[in-house]
Amino acid sequence: MSIPFPSFMFDHGLRILGILIGALVLTWIVALLNRKILALLARVAPDAVEKEDHRIRTMSRLVTSAASVVIFLVTMLMVLKELNIDTGPILASAGIAGIMVSLGAQAFLKDIISGVIILVEGQYTEGQEVRLNDVQGTVQHISLRRTILENEEGTRHSIPNGEIKIVSVFGHKKRK
Repeated sequence: MSIPFPSFMFDHGLRILGILIGALVLTWIVALLNRKILALLARVAPDAVEKEDHRIRTMSRLVTSAASVVIFLVTMLMVLKELNIDTGPILASAGIAGIMVSLGAQAFLKDIISGVIILVEGQYTEGQEVRLNDVQGTVQHISLRRTILENEEGTRHSIPNGEIKIVSVFGHKKRK
């Protein structure tokens, strides 16, 4: 005696499975391309990669994470659509929620945007002696959200990137 195969699984299950597999493959391709680009950079400009290693790796993780989030959201919308769930109200609610969150998280977004600019421009790197606003010390860690400095006494200062107005980097030689 065989169990009847539900028509829903036959009609929609295979498409949903295909969507999920497609999302996994696409995520894998993005990660692979990211690794290939890093390897290419290392071959083409090894000195630049070594000098800018932290910044390159941080930007690489940022791109991979952003792509993964986009792939996940699109996948979920496609699966919901396949399940005959109207995604219009979900998208409208997400838009309104996004506006509310962005208004409430302005300082956080400012920190993130400033962090991206610091990393892309290479304003300073880990290990450099800097003064950020009125705080001087050695850069211990740079993330998208904050920079951690340690001064000579061993005090660690966590400075949100969005609050950094003046950057002074010590130890740079003048160019002729």
